[in-house]
Amino acid sequence: ITPAGRVSTFAGRARMHGNADGAGSYARFGDPHSVASDDHLQLYVADTGNCAIRLIDFEGNVSTFAGLAGSPGNVDGVGNKARFSNVQCVAVGGVELNIYVLDGDVVRKITRGGTVTTLPNRALDDGKGHFIHPTSMAVGKAGFMENLYLVEGTNNVIWEVIPPHGFSFRHP
Repeated sequence: ITPAGRVSTFAGRARMHGNADGAGSYARFGDPHSVASDDHLQLYVADTGNCAIRLIDFEGNVSTFAGLAGSPGNVDGVGNKARFSNVQCVAVGGVELNIYVLDGDVVRKITRGGTVTTLPNRALDDGKGHFIHPTSMAVGKAGFMENLYLVEGTNNVIWEVIPPHGFSFRHP
C-alpha cells in the first residue's frame, strides 16, 4: 500500500493456490500465514498449506527457502531436505539474522545458509513442561544475544526464549 493509498499485489495471485516459484504474479502460495523481513530487503513467508518457508527477494522473485511443498513432516536438514508440519509464524532477527518458525508446538531455527534445526521445548521455572499452541513470535537482540518472545494464548502468557547454553524456555 503506497502513501497515496494504491494497493498492489507484490507476489502471488489472488485465489490461485499452488507452490510455484517465480517472479511476482507467476509465484503461487498455499495458505500463507505470516511474513517477516530481514536487513537485506528479503521477505520470508510461512507458507502453511505447502509446509514450507518461502523467500521473496527485493525484486519480487519467490523461491522455496526451506522445506518441500506437499511433503509434510518434522525433519531437520538443509533446504528442501527439511520438513515442516504446520508452519504458522515466521520471524527474522538477532545477531546472525536467523529465521525462526513456529511449526505446530515447536520452534524451528533456520540459518542464513538454510540449515533447519528444532529447538528444545521445555519450561524451566514453572515445572509445567511444554508450551502449548504458540500463535506468534518476535525476535529481539541484546548485544550478542538474541531472544525470542512467543505468544501462547492457551495459557495467557508470553514466553521468553533465552540462549546462554542452547535455548531454554521460561515465562516471566
